[in-house]
Amino acid sequence: MYLVLSPAKTLDEKSAIRFPSTTTPQFLEHSKTIMHALQNKSAQELMALQSISLDLATTNFDRNQMWSVADHQTGIKTALELFKGDVYQGLGIEEWNDSDVAFANAHVGILSGLYGLLRPTDGLLPYRLEMGTRMAVGQHANLYSIWKPLVTETLNQLDAPFLLNLASAEYFKAIDKKQLQKPVIDVEFKDYKVGKYKVISFWAKRARGTLAKWIVKNKVTTVDALRDFSELGYYFEEKTSNQQQFIFHRNEQ
Repeated sequence: MYLVLSPAKTLDEKSAIRFPSTTTPQFLEHSKTIMHALQNKSAQELMALQSISLDLATTNFDRNQMWSVADHQTGIKTALELFKGDVYQGLGIEEWNDSDVAFANAHVGILSGLYGLLRPTDGLLPYRLEMGTRMAVGQHANLYSIWKPLVTETLNQLDAPFLLNLASAEYFKAIDKKQLQKPVIDVEFKDYKVGKYKVISFWAKRARGTLAKWIVKNKVTTVDALRDFSELGYYFEEKTSNQQQFIFHRNEQ
């Protein structure tokens, strides 16, 4: 099994680096090309392009100007340490040991608008670039045009019988399902509210991270084992699930 996650907009730049060893993103030269296009944009242009405030655009303008391939070689934070959104809160990396990190590196990928596909221990610099950003790079009309063939081919080369999709729709579109040579299982978490089960964004994100943590801690590699997940009060819903989609329900808290 190989599972994919989305990155996080919320970053933790201040905490001490926890993992002593980092790996290098495999598509760093492509990242350099994308970043060059970003570095040519002013804060005002970033504000319009990314639909963010001027303060945040100014922060990201400064990040872009400081970004370099050379600075990826040492002394930077890994993807696991830098990303701090709801999914990554669920991952709980403070509880991971060395064997967990090694398992995650072999079984977990993080889709990224700037880096394509990251391993958990890949070192990266602070950035903000969502996969769906409508930005042309050279002859590519958008980021999907760059990443889809590269990411899909990389996943095809992995020795994994199936792909577990824990990413958002925006990011999973960076994978060409028609060219992917392994089945995909989508996962959906639903909470019971006002008489029906529905997806609640915050809890769905936290649950995706918690499921990823559970997989890593328990070294889960099979489809059948996924049905045993029961963290946060969720349980596998047999009736509405199928081979392509696993649905987990949680009753009213």
